[in-house]
Amino acid sequence: MSIQPKLPRLYYLDAMRSVLMMLGVVLHAAAIYAVSADWVISDPVKNNTLNWIWRLIAQFRMPCFFIISGFFCYVTLQRYGTKKFLNIRLPRIIIPLITTALLFNSLQNFIVFHLYSEIPFQLSLSQYLMDGYWVSHLWFLNCLVIYFLIAATGYYLIAKHTLYLYEKITNKLPWVRGGAYLLIVPLGTISLNMLSYRIDSIIDTSGFFLNIHEIFYFGGFFFFGYLMAFNRNLFNEFSLFYLWVPVAVIMAFIGGIYLEEQNDIFSKILNRYSLAFLPWGFAVMCFAFFRKFFDKPSKGFNYLADASYSIYLFHHFFVVIFGLIFLVVDWHTYVKFSLVVVLSMSLSLLLHHYVVSRFTLMSWLFNGKSLKYKNLKVILPTSYAFQIDQNETNKSFRSENDRKNYADKTPVTKTLKAEETKI
Repeated sequence: MSIQPKLPRLYYLDAMRSVLMMLGVVLHAAAIYAVSADWVISDPVKNNTLNWIWRLIAQFRMPCFFIISGFFCYVTLQRYGTKKFLNIRLPRIIIPLITTALLFNSLQNFIVFHLYSEIPFQLSLSQYLMDGYWVSHLWFLNCLVIYFLIAATGYYLIAKHTLYLYEKITNKLPWVRGGAYLLIVPLGTISLNMLSYRIDSIIDTSGFFLNIHEIFYFGGFFFFGYLMAFNRNLFNEFSLFYLWVPVAVIMAFIGGIYLEEQNDIFSKILNRYSLAFLPWGFAVMCFAFFRKFFDKPSKGFNYLADASYSIYLFHHFFVVIFGLIFLVVDWHTYVKFSLVVVLSMSLSLLLHHYVVSRFTLMSWLFNGKSLKYKNLKVILPTSYAFQIDQNETNKSFRSENDRKNYADKTPVTKTLKAEETKI
C-alpha cells in the first residue's frame, strides 16, 4: 500500500498529551493520601481535598489518552499500511514494557514488599508473572498491544481494500449536532462493561495479568478515537465546546455521589449512566479546551510530548519511593504531596533528557525506537532550519573536497536530527 501524505500537525494534541502525562504524576501522588484510594502505598494521614483531586483526574485522564491513541492508530495505519504499522508500533510498546517491568517495577515490588508490606513476599516466578505483580502502571501498554492487533487486523481485512469508499460513507453518516451524541456513547460504555462481566463469569480470568474489564472499558475510548480519525465530521464535533456539557458533567458528578446511597432500581440505573457519562463529558471538554487555546506550535509542549512516554514509564517508581520516604516524616500532607510530585517529575524528566534521548540503546529499551539515520552534522547558513536526509546529503556533496569547500564559504554549523518514528 502506498504511503499517504501526512496530516497537518495537531499541536493541541501534543499539549493535551503533555498535560495528561503530568496529571499522571499528580494522580498517583494524590493516591498516597486519598481517603478512598487503594494504592500501592498509603500514608496514615489522609486528606479529603487530595481524595477529590484523585477522583477527578481518574475520571478523564486515561479515557483521553486512549482516544488520542486510537486516533493516531488509524492515522499511522493509513499512512504506512498494516505491516509497517506493526513493525513500528509493537516494538514501541513491547520493548519498553518488558524493560520497565524487569527493572523498575521489579525493584519497586521488592522495596515495597520488604519495607512496607506486612505480608512476606513468597511468590514463585510463575505466580509473579501470571498474577500480574509486574504490571503495575504498565496495564495501559498491555491494552494497547491488544487494541493495535485488533485494529491492524480489521484494517487489513476490511479497510485496506475499500478505504476510499469506507471513508466516504462514514463521513456522510448523520452525526448528531450540538454534542447530543454524548448522550448516546455512555450506553456503549455500559454495554462493554456488562459484556466484560459476562465473559468473566464464563471464563475465570482471576490470577491472570490481563484485566478483562480494563480491556473492554478502555477499548470503547480507543476505538472511538479510531473512528474519529477517518470521520472528520465526528472529529471536529468532538472538539467543539457546548455549554450544556459542563453543566451535565457537574450534575452527573454531584448526582452520582447522591445516587450511590440509593437502593431503588431507578437510582441504580441513573447512577450507572451518570458514571458512564462523566469520562465522555470530561474528554470532550479537554479536547475543546486544548483546541481553543493550545493549537499552535510550542517548543515546551513539543518537548514534553516527546518525553511523555519516558515520564509515564519512570514516574511510578519515583512516586512510590518518595512516598515511602515521607511516610515517616511528620510534615503537612500538602507539603509531602507537593514534594513527591516535583521530585518524581524532575527525576523522570532528567532520565529522559540525559539518558533516553541521548543514547540509542536507552532510546530503544525505554522508548522502543531505533533511529533510521544517525545524527548528521551539516554545514548550513544560520537562516536554514530543516531536516535533511542522508541520501540528499550524499547527492549534495559528491566528495570530501566539495564538503570542505562549502564549509569555507558558510562556516556556521548546525547539528540536525534525522527523523524518528514517534508514538
